[in-house]
Amino acid sequence: MDIHNNLFGLCSKPYSEGESKFFDLQSLINKLLLFDVFILYSPNLREIPYLVKAFGFEGTLALLSSGALRISCEARITAQVGQTDFLVPGGKALPLGTYSVSYGFAADRRKWISDNLRNVGIANLSHNQIKKLKRAVVEAFDNNYLQDFDSQLLKQANGDLASNRGIELATTIALEKEKGLKVKPNDFLIRLHQIDDQIFEVETNLSEVFSLDELEVHKIVEKAVLGIAGLNQRIAEMNVHSALSGFLEDETPLFGDRLEFLFQSLDPDKLEVNLSRVLQLKNCPSIVSDSNQPVNIEKLLEVRESQELKVFREWLRKIDSVSDSEIVEQLNDIRSKLGVFAQGDTGKTSRLVISTLAGFVPVVGAFAGLGLGAFDTFLLEKILPYSGVVAFVDKLYPSIFQHQGMSS
Repeated sequence: MDIHNNLFGLCSKPYSEGESKFFDLQSLINKLLLFDVFILYSPNLREIPYLVKAFGFEGTLALLSSGALRISCEARITAQVGQTDFLVPGGKALPLGTYSVSYGFAADRRKWISDNLRNVGIANLSHNQIKKLKRAVVEAFDNNYLQDFDSQLLKQANGDLASNRGIELATTIALEKEKGLKVKPNDFLIRLHQIDDQIFEVETNLSEVFSLDELEVHKIVEKAVLGIAGLNQRIAEMNVHSALSGFLEDETPLFGDRLEFLFQSLDPDKLEVNLSRVLQLKNCPSIVSDSNQPVNIEKLLEVRESQELKVFREWLRKIDSVSDSEIVEQLNDIRSKLGVFAQGDTGKTSRLVISTLAGFVPVVGAFAGLGLGAFDTFLLEKILPYSGVVAFVDKLYPSIFQHQGMSS
């Protein structure tokens, strides 16, 4: 299993935008197209009703059974518990400026899953349909659990804190986010000292340099500590699920600092950004929140298996530095478009049109069109190379948004 072809992560918009916009269907479709397997982190299974709304009951069953979508139903939380007496090691709350990281999971995994399967119940489905849907959801579970590696995860996080690995950079990120201060790591002093197996005390001049009180300093350093702990969780998720993991905005510089030479190729968010950019440039169909844009799940699963999509994925990885105008030029390439048209269903009945146009295609020459009728497919394929990139953007992607009866 190639980790680059699999993705683990969420598929939702911030709660602040309103409950009706909770599930991001466009993002789900993007992820299903960009990766062989998308492992949806869904601790409460609240996305399932949205899947049924988007794809219908049978379509949702087809998606869940396809292997393209897996589900991780596991409670996970990363916390700093130093000031929480019943959670901190020793049972006594620590003073400000002292920190202890903890990773929390459900005490009873089976009960957690059973309780949250109740969210799969949908009003307009029959009792038998709900049972069938729940069974399909359970069968789509990714049965790799971060909880099984919690001791290794905590050991790694505490090791990073003990060595002060990344703490300066994490603090600059926290200062900018919480206080709007753009600073460099060498603008201040910060060191963590390990005073127990899981307890760390900070030594810093943040108060003097930035005129912060004791509580403000504590909160800034806490954000930095949680940033390092969260980064380790994200890396552990990649290991446990054999998949890339989408990084939070604040974690990106930390990961880049740790593995800068690998970060560009491991950033799944950049791939989705590139996809959205291309689709916008070509005015391709998109899903607007609260719209009834149809999604043909059969066509989506079919497109996922196409060679054109594989070519398109590779092309997406290479366009970071390509300008919008260059992308449009590539997608509007005449010879590629003619190749797509010729090798489609209408190609056989359109040879006269193509042979006429082929004479005007650069490189082919003014007389090439005269011989197409005799050589048929051979010359057509040689003269008009089939572009998987253009085919995906112009034909395959739009077909996902056609009604079942309209697909050819």
